[in-house]
Amino acid sequence: MPEKEPSFTVTDRRKFTLDGELRPGASTDSPQETHAAAPAAIEEAPATAAAQEPVDLEGDFADEGTMPAPTAEETAEQNAAYKESSRSIDDILARQNPRAKSAGEMTFDRLVQSIYMTAAIRRCSAR
Repeated sequence: MPEKEPSFTVTDRRKFTLDGELRPGASTDSPQETHAAAPAAIEEAPATAAAQEPVDLEGDFADEGTMPAPTAEETAEQNAAYKESSRSIDDILARQNPRAKSAGEMTFDRLVQSIYMTAAIRRCSAR
């Protein structure tokens, strides 16, 4: 049986070879690059002092190898921010769906009950 000719050709459009050299016939300018160029005003903007200072990511706990535990105040702030964001999302959902019943606050017990009920329903439907 004769081999069928391919109905398409593959053209390598990469600009550089695996060695990082420019391929023959490849241009370095493309329409996408000219539109994506940053305005000169951004490039000439002075750098702030904060951007010039090096950041010490390891700090005082470099010897321990772990991050310090958050303080009680930080934990309370994070908890309050989480609850506030949760309330705002619930408010948005309630405005979008006025007839929908509020699910209430999600607790660990409710999460476990939800997983249990899902497993029970799947087990019953598999029989």
